[in-house]
Amino acid sequence: MRMQRLLFILCLLIISPSLHADRFRDLEKRIKKLEKRQAELTAKVGGKRGRLRSFIAEDLSLGGFFESNLKIITGPDTDTQVSAQSQMVGINLSAELTDKVRFVNQDLISLSFPLQNEHNNPSHGIASLPTKRTFGALSFGATLAQGYVEYAPWDSFKIQGGMGYVPFGIAFQEREPVLFLRRGGPQMIRSSSVDGVTIAAPFWTGVHFLGRFDSFEKGHWGYDFYTATPQSDPKMLGGGGRFWWMAPQDIVTLGTSFQIANRGPDTYQALGTDLAVDLGRFGANFEYARNFSSAKDPWSFYLQPYFELLEGSIILHADVDYLNNTVGVTSLGSLSVADPYQKWEYGGGVNWLPLASVRMRLLFLMNDYVGSTAFIAGQNRNYFTTEFSVGLSF
Repeated sequence: MRMQRLLFILCLLIISPSLHADRFRDLEKRIKKLEKRQAELTAKVGGKRGRLRSFIAEDLSLGGFFESNLKIITGPDTDTQVSAQSQMVGINLSAELTDKVRFVNQDLISLSFPLQNEHNNPSHGIASLPTKRTFGALSFGATLAQGYVEYAPWDSFKIQGGMGYVPFGIAFQEREPVLFLRRGGPQMIRSSSVDGVTIAAPFWTGVHFLGRFDSFEKGHWGYDFYTATPQSDPKMLGGGGRFWWMAPQDIVTLGTSFQIANRGPDTYQALGTDLAVDLGRFGANFEYARNFSSAKDPWSFYLQPYFELLEGSIILHADVDYLNNTVGVTSLGSLSVADPYQKWEYGGGVNWLPLASVRMRLLFLMNDYVGSTAFIAGQNRNYFTTEFSVGLSF
């Protein structure tokens, strides 16, 4: 018995080197196969720096937001209607190509029941379309909101090429709609016009130069200069800029903005000033802007004070918002007709933030049309709005 064990052990000692050799050969083959696949992938995407490749970002950030809104409207000459009006998803992408170069992108996708004949104009003269404001058929929309490459050698000087939200005042440059205390923001960024520009073109296109300077004692200040192709005249490039100053400890931010572009045969100059105050629990935003041209001068302002409770998880806000839209239109689905108006929006609401990334909003608003166009063909334009919206950032 003992002899048999010795013979078995001797056989293992003789065979094991060949087994180990086979395993090493298999492992070597697998390594060579992986190296070959890696070399093929490197050749496919471009192995040398400076060449255009399909996969170049070593640091990629992906985020976005979702917003859902339920709206109730009623008024003296407006039928009471309740609609889960809109659902919107925003996808944000940031790719760090090098320490000084990055790519930024935002895409917006929405499903909505748009408010047709929003300004309650019965005299548009199109028999097949509604004579009162009403929620229309389901509409799908997708748009590129931002897409630019940024080269940032210093904080004091950066260059962006592509398109993005125009740095005009406070509301125009809010990149995340879920951050508005009041859903949709003020009238100056929500209004429509016969030529696509009411106060200012909403996007810069082409190039954007910006920078900021920081001082512990004197605060912070910065600048923007950009080009823009406005809807009012896509054949001629326009441009604009902004200067801003922020007090130490970020208590007060003061800015001034301008934009110059063509509106058909005319040239317009848009000017604005804005003030943001942040005193901890209390704060307020104020903004005034006017569009000057040889024909009509639409202008707008708003004031939004707010107060925070429970360490910022509850925010109460009030809204006073005026727009004199001398170039306004009434939207009738795929058609629009000229419809100048003056309108006040005033009311208030509450934001509840159960999590830092979740915002629930309840808004009560009076839409008050004034001036010579407050009534159209005997029809009252005024109406009340109640909105409940949920916003989520991720």
